[in-house]
Amino acid sequence: MERKYHLFAVMALAAIGIAAAAFVNHPVLKMACLTLSAMGVYASSPVFWTLAPNFLTGPSAAVGIAFINSVAALGAFVAPWLIGLIKDATGSFSYGLLMLAALVTAGGFLVLSIEHDIVLEHAPEQPLADLA
Repeated sequence: MERKYHLFAVMALAAIGIAAAAFVNHPVLKMACLTLSAMGVYASSPVFWTLAPNFLTGPSAAVGIAFINSVAALGAFVAPWLIGLIKDATGSFSYGLLMLAALVTAGGFLVLSIEHDIVLEHAPEQPLADLA
């Protein structure tokens, strides 16, 4: 019942991998850092989607999930554009990677700040007679 802490942990792994890639110049080490980051990003997805139903219930769930997907699609468009903009301004991809690491870190702390109903964490109990 501590999914938000698990989500924070894998988001931290993603942020650390992205930030480390900004400081490493060796191609193999940079690839290792980006691989760590990808592991964190892909591990965060299933944990994130188990949290969403804890604060999106009833009719608002469909609207909330659609909004989450819309924001994700917008982020997938804006992030590469922003990295290119930062690279053009600074001459280096490092600041763009650091910006991504900062955004992932901010998202992790946002997850930690979310309050939800603990009752929704537990499955309803069924009497043993109903299971037979």
